[in-house]
Amino acid sequence: MKKSLGVLSIVLVIAFLFPLASPSVDAEDDWYYHQLDVNERAIYDAICLAGVDDREIVVNLPTKITAEGNLTNFFVNYLAKIENRVILMALEYNEPLAYWTWGNSKISLEAPTVKTGNIESLSTITLKLKLDPAYEDDPLTTVNELAAKISTLEYEVNKFTSKSTDRRGILVDINNYLTNLITYDPNYGKNNESPFAHDAYGALVSSNHYAVCDGYSKAFLLLCNKMKIPCVIDIGVTIPSLVNHAWNYVQMENGNWYAMDVTWNDGDDNKFFLIGAKTLFETHQSATYYHDYIETLPFHLPKVNADRYDPDPPSYEAYAMILAVAIAAIVLYTLYRSTKKN
Repeated sequence: MKKSLGVLSIVLVIAFLFPLASPSVDAEDDWYYHQLDVNERAIYDAICLAGVDDREIVVNLPTKITAEGNLTNFFVNYLAKIENRVILMALEYNEPLAYWTWGNSKISLEAPTVKTGNIESLSTITLKLKLDPAYEDDPLTTVNELAAKISTLEYEVNKFTSKSTDRRGILVDINNYLTNLITYDPNYGKNNESPFAHDAYGALVSSNHYAVCDGYSKAFLLLCNKMKIPCVIDIGVTIPSLVNHAWNYVQMENGNWYAMDVTWNDGDDNKFFLIGAKTLFETHQSATYYHDYIETLPFHLPKVNADRYDPDPPSYEAYAMILAVAIAAIVLYTLYRSTKKN
């Protein structure tokens, strides 16, 4: 009897302490950036800091890359290209304002190596940009034209406001703003597809606001960043059709992550608003699709909560009260059984 009451007392204390605990929000800005190594970050930073007229960047790697053997030149350059691909993926889905990733811009890589004996090393990488012509129609006015596009995009992001004070309300406003503003490009996949369709510029600035999933998700990320809501872009394929797709994750006040597919919310009654993993992964798969095979993304992504976000779940205090009542009932029942036995 005394032992049972002692255990129940401990549980009761825990029950009253429970409402004092609050969920931790492990928000992490620049989600992809923090998964890059020191050399990749150096290249990433150099591109982000590039001036509007910069078309060539020389990056001194913080950590020299070395290799040994007969194929060292091929190996070292191959390694550099792999790093570059990962960096550009991180840039595109982490920094929608980084113009080096806009449209069909092409980045070439020069990675000269130095050979000493049987050891070959790489300490400097040169990146050269050929900007998508859609962003610089006239070579004589390239800087002014691109600068104007960047400035206009920043203006459109900054002018967004929300009167909501809670995170869900702000996300409702962002989602509604984008679905009302953007039109899914009717010419996607055709010769007359909008040259801005895959960028936030197409979604927020271009005259017809044509965009595809990339543009929707990048615009959503920029507005979430503006409103201080942790947000991540994920890319992958739709299931079972295996069509390339992009969507977002957001972290709510309870510390959990939920999925937002603004593209599919547009014209589909917001069925993909703050959904959980059970619903998301029935139709979405994180991956890179190369037409004949699927490759796992080189980054880890937020762990999505299993269920859809509940805007009004029972409070911690309510949980504690329910637990306290249950414990009190158990104590009374135990006392009753003990008295009856005696």
